Amino acid sequence: MTASTPVFLKDVASKELVPASLVIGLTVDQVDEAVALWLPFLHESVKESGQTPAHAHWDWSKKVRDIRGISGYLVAGVLVEDEVQAMLLWDDIASRGKHPSQLGKEIVYVHFLSTAPWNDPQIANAPRYRGTGTLLIAAAVAHSVEQEFKGRIGLHALEEAEPFYRDKCSMIDLGVDATHGNLRYFELTPDLGEALLNKTGVKL
Repeated sequence: MTASTPVFLKDVASKELVPASLVIGLTVDQVDEAVALWLPFLHESVKESGQTPAHAHWDWSKKVRDIRGISGYLVAGVLVEDEVQAMLLWDDIASRGKHPSQLGKEIVYVHFLSTAPWNDPQIANAPRYRGTGTLLIAAAVAHSVEQEFKGRIGLHALEEAEPFYRDKCSMIDLGVDATHGNLRYFELTPDLGEALLNKTGVKL
C-alpha cells in the first residue's frame, strides 16, 4: 500500500521552498524510473571527479525486488512532481535497541538511504534540493511512532554519512560495530525522535 504526504524541500539555487511528496511505499516502477535517472548523473560525476561514493554500488532496483511481498520491509521516497529525490529502505520487524535507555526494545531499522546524486553535495557541484535525507529519517521516526515503538530507530552509517546522522539528525553515535563491517551504529531515542518530527513537521 502506498501513502503520500505533502512536504517541502529547499531549492538551493533559489533558496525557496518547493512542494514535494513524502511517499511511503514506492513501487518497483517508481524505483526503476529513479535508478534510470540517477545512474547516468552518477556515472558522469564519477568520471569528472575521479571519486566514487561508497554507496555507488547500491542497486535499488534489486533491493526493492528483494523485499517485495515481505511483511515489514518498505521503500519510502521524496518526490518533486514525479521525480524521486531520495529513497530509504526500512524494516520494523527484526531489530532491537542497543542504547542503554532502550536496550532490547523494538525499533525501526534503516537499511539504506540515498539521495539523488544531483542533491548530494559529495557528488554534485551545485546540489539541487536540500532536506531530502532528513525528511526520510523523520518518516522512519513517524513510522516507529505508528508501530508503537515511540519513535525509536537505528542504522549503520557509511563513514561519509556519519556527520549527517550525527549533526543533522541528532542521532546518538554508539560506536563502531565489529559485527556489521565496522560501520558506526546510530540510534534515536523517543525524545530525540520527537524533536526531529517537530523540526521537519513530518506527520504520516
